[in-house]
Amino acid sequence: GCTQCPLHSGTSKKVLVKGVLPCDVLFIGEAPDILESVIGIPFSNPAGKVMHTLIDDTGEKFSYAFTNVIACPSTGAEGESRPPPSFEAEKCSPRLYEVLMMSRPKGVVLLGRSAQSFAVPSLEKYKYSYKHLNLSHPSHIMRLGGKGSSFYERELKLLKTFLQRILRYENEENQNMEN
Repeated sequence: GCTQCPLHSGTSKKVLVKGVLPCDVLFIGEAPDILESVIGIPFSNPAGKVMHTLIDDTGEKFSYAFTNVIACPSTGAEGESRPPPSFEAEKCSPRLYEVLMMSRPKGVVLLGRSAQSFAVPSLEKYKYSYKHLNLSHPSHIMRLGGKGSSFYERELKLLKTFLQRILRYENEENQNMEN
C-alpha cells in the first residue's frame, strides 16, 4: 500500500472510490473519517447520507461516484478530524488523478473548502479540463439544519442547476452530431 505520507500508519483501509465508473459526476470530499476507513467506503457516514439525499432530491438521473482528496483519515493528536495539510494532499494527488481518469466525468462537485482548495490545483497540474461546482461539505449542511433548512435548499438548487447544465450540454452535443 501507499506509504507516501504518515497518514497510512493509522489507517484500517484506504478509502478510494465508490460508485459507477465511468460516471457523469464525480463528487470529491476532503478525507475519509475513521468509520469510512474501517469500512473502506467513502461517504458511508451520516454526512454521506445527507449527500445521497441531496442527490436524490435533485430529481435528476445520472451516474456518479465519490472519492476524497486523500485516501486516509486525516486526524490530529487527539484523534479528531482535521483538514489535511497540503503535503498530504499533494502526496495523494496521483491517486486522485487516476480516479478522475477512470471516472471520465462530465462534471466534478467539490465538497467543502479543503476539496476546493486542494483538488483544483492537484488536477490542474495534470492539465485535465472539467466543469466543476463548489458545494458545502454535507457535514456543514448537517450543522446548518440539514434537509428542509434554507441552506440545504440553496445547495440543492446549486447542484440541480449544475447537473442540468452539464447533462443538457451533452445531450445538445449528441443532437448536433446526429444532424
